[in-house]
Amino acid sequence: MPSDALAPPLKPPSPRVSPRLLGNPYYRRSLRPILFITVSCFLVYLFYSEAQFPQRTIPGASDSISDRIDSFFRASLLHNNTLYQKGTEDRVAKDFDYATNPCRDFPNTDGILLVLKTGATEVFDKLPTQLITNLQCLPDFLVFSDREQQLGRWHIHDALEGVSDAVKAHFTDFDLYRAQAECPLDQKTCLKTFHGQVGRAAWALDKYKFLHILQRTWEMRPNQSWYLFGEADTYFVWPNLVHWLRDRPPVSDPLVEPAYIGSAAMLAGIPFAHGGSGYLLSGALVRDLVGADTESSRNLPNVYDIKARGHCCGDQMLAKAILERLRVKVQHVHPMFNGEKPATFPYGHTHWCDPVLSMHHMEPEDISALWQYEQTRLDNSTILMKDLYYAFIANKMINYRAHWDNLSDDVCYIDPDPAIFNHLDDKMKRRQKKRSDLNRIEKEAHKSVAHCAKVCEYEGLPVDPVENEAENPDIWTQQHGLHGDQDANSAPRNNPTEGEAAGASGSPSLVNSNDPGAQQKGTLEPRDSIEPPRPRIHPLDRKCFQYRYHKGVCCTSRSFKLGVPRRDAKAHLPDKLEDVWQSGWHLQGISDWIAAKGECREPKWKVPDKL
Repeated sequence: MPSDALAPPLKPPSPRVSPRLLGNPYYRRSLRPILFITVSCFLVYLFYSEAQFPQRTIPGASDSISDRIDSFFRASLLHNNTLYQKGTEDRVAKDFDYATNPCRDFPNTDGILLVLKTGATEVFDKLPTQLITNLQCLPDFLVFSDREQQLGRWHIHDALEGVSDAVKAHFTDFDLYRAQAECPLDQKTCLKTFHGQVGRAAWALDKYKFLHILQRTWEMRPNQSWYLFGEADTYFVWPNLVHWLRDRPPVSDPLVEPAYIGSAAMLAGIPFAHGGSGYLLSGALVRDLVGADTESSRNLPNVYDIKARGHCCGDQMLAKAILERLRVKVQHVHPMFNGEKPATFPYGHTHWCDPVLSMHHMEPEDISALWQYEQTRLDNSTILMKDLYYAFIANKMINYRAHWDNLSDDVCYIDPDPAIFNHLDDKMKRRQKKRSDLNRIEKEAHKSVAHCAKVCEYEGLPVDPVENEAENPDIWTQQHGLHGDQDANSAPRNNPTEGEAAGASGSPSLVNSNDPGAQQKGTLEPRDSIEPPRPRIHPLDRKCFQYRYHKGVCCTSRSFKLGVPRRDAKAHLPDKLEDVWQSGWHLQGISDWIAAKGECREPKWKVPDKL
């Protein structure tokens, strides 16, 4: 027998259907019903899902079948919406599919170029969050810094590249610029040995960027209708901004009319648009200032580099150049362009029905939260100040916080003791109410935080002697968890929960002043059970919504703000009671004001004011 007759097969028989069977037309025909049923079931699932879960993606957005087919073949990213809390249930979606296209509702920004300014000392801390939120939806934008860098696929241009070599070499303001250029490692590591304060050095260098950025921007992206300038910690509300420029344009033709628009400030008699709040320049203005093919236009930034040495701020130098060369003044549109953020907005008469175009001093976490809010809010109407109050602040407003500065500084009541009064700055002294105009409550406001609280509580009330905590501050102090014989870091212990905060439920609800247990919840009611008479003032006329107390100084505010933590003592040392920054809010007054204000009939779009 031949030896090859017993040889094993080269490979085992395939369990798959043989090519000959697949080539059989009768077999292929038998697969068609199976394929038809599979596709039909899949389409039924899509239409059923469309009917049962219409808001699975961005609320109010169109949801095409192609989107659902795409999402079917990828992992679902449906998560809890962390902004959905008590008080925000009717404002944001409970959950959200973050796999959907985040730019599907983003407005058309054709003709509007965003230009961001940052610094090498902060670019990797602040810029990434911008890039993964709103900036991902912009078709084009520019980023300038004081060093050429690369962040992922985004290039960061050196704003100071065109500064003369003589200025770079001899101006001490450029010490940081030279140190950054010579650094062989990452900037943070190198700057640990920088001979000066990095923050102050970065500020000194920043003022040279503005005009150079403007010139480079025109060279790289000429003939845009609008140039929008901001910083790495500026947040722009693009739907509001685009709606304003398209439907309520500040000028009829930005390519013909010079316009300089922002939140105006004043320094050395020169009004200028605050850079951090963001500002707009029309295409005509940029062209006339730096786009002309003349020696004067090309040398403009270098001319003002020499002048900048004696000035503090680049945004002021920009205004100076625009005024001197074009005779154009800034147009003021505050509070729409704003230098604050939700935690520090002065909510009330000036910040309620007003649209928000920009915010400043936004930490990366703030930017992410605002973007999340825009993505998950339940309607697409204009975002107003009051919307941000309800989304981010209302459920955090409680009666009292220690180690906190709620930024109350409209009216101050100061201890007349020279040891206290003489150490205060002139700004604080100017805000002191005249001694001859003080009532009995106000005359004692400087004595303690309990006395300070009574200024808001008794606004519009008779101030005849009443037995209350203000006359026995130890009672109030103990009720709020502050004890003179213990570390003040533990205070307060008995604050109301965030669910009891002002306006947390959308329609304001507060601790009832008639509740016998209210004192245990941290309210500032009198010691006895007799409720003071209701104020004789109209809620909209209230001028005291909150207070702050520190070292013999009581200050109150005509608006309500959340504020910021504040602690003077070093971290490892206990606080003395008298050193603690203490803040409180008159929740009933806030609630009454909101109720009396009612709904905003329409947004209060600001008409630009020329200064």
